[in-house]
Amino acid sequence: GRYNSQEGQTSASCARCGTGKYSDEQGQTSVTTCQDCGTGKFNVLEGRTSESDCKVCVAGKFNDQEGRSAELDCRPCGTGKYSGEIGQSICKSCPTSRYNNEEGKTSVSDCTLCQKGRYNDKLGQTECTVCLRGQYQAAEGSVECVLCPAGTNLAFGASVAHHDALSDCIDCDVGKYNPFEGLGYACTVCESALNTASTDCAGCKPGQYLDSGVDCKD
Repeated sequence: GRYNSQEGQTSASCARCGTGKYSDEQGQTSVTTCQDCGTGKFNVLEGRTSESDCKVCVAGKFNDQEGRSAELDCRPCGTGKYSGEIGQSICKSCPTSRYNNEEGKTSVSDCTLCQKGRYNDKLGQTECTVCLRGQYQAAEGSVECVLCPAGTNLAFGASVAHHDALSDCIDCDVGKYNPFEGLGYACTVCESALNTASTDCAGCKPGQYLDSGVDCKD
């Protein structure tokens, strides 16, 4: 825990290794022989003689630098992250389908599941994203949203209440149709669509029309 760089000195002349450091060998001659406490650790006292004298950062905090001398050097894990173990140099990211908007979390269970109507397909996020127009999600903890079926549309915007159930996908009215999944705007006008939730117009495929007779034209 001490060193002395000059000859002919008494034991009282041996200097202590500083905070954030230790020395576990006797007869050291230079401050450079004092070793740094490792990442995930700190030491507030001088003259320490063992690596075990270095204190570890508690769960929910981390330290990515060596030789730190204060408990404050252990910083809380940021939003979108957590640390469930002591003495960590980095924090873990919340997985997909979850998020965390608070610092210092200690468990993956502190990463909250995305609510219905939202999704998250990225690691370490602080919020989940509302499903896009034409999509919904009726389950919690999802990495993607579900496309509304053909014959329906969902043209509402950012409110999660409009994207959390299949029933949010609105059937096309009589006189309109939609052949596509995930339609995020109004159904297309078609006078010959005699039923709600129509997926075709007079039996023609998308991009075709019926002018006269029975054959669809491009």
